[in-house]
Amino acid sequence: MKDRTRRVGRRLATLLVIGALVLAPAAFDRAPAPQAAEARHHLVLRGRAHGLFPGGTRPMRVVIGNRTDREVRLVRLGRRVVQAPPGCPTKVLRVRHPRALPVLPAGGRARIRLRVRLLRSAPDACQGAVFVVRFRARGVAA
Repeated sequence: MKDRTRRVGRRLATLLVIGALVLAPAAFDRAPAPQAAEARHHLVLRGRAHGLFPGGTRPMRVVIGNRTDREVRLVRLGRRVVQAPPGCPTKVLRVRHPRALPVLPAGGRARIRLRVRLLRSAPDACQGAVFVVRFRARGVAA
């Protein structure tokens, strides 16, 4: 009976991970100092993952938008779970680093996939929970 309850709980559990809209600080190494300050906050990242359950891994599709007028090569992507519901610690959700970082066209966007995992030890309070993941990105002029 316990196994059946666990299976039903896993099937019913839906986790929505929201990649918080974060205006990522973008440092453009080739830009003069005054322009570098203006270039900050021109990368926008958003992502979602659905259908996680304790011990399960799902893809998180992340869209990275480039609001600048030049091509940008992403050189760093930080991600951190910053918010979880009461009774569910943020440490039970793991977001893996992507295999490769993209080059973003001027004024365009790119998509990457991250793997998101809810640890098997996640408490029941994490069932159907919404987590907020904060991204920080660093880009250089390509």
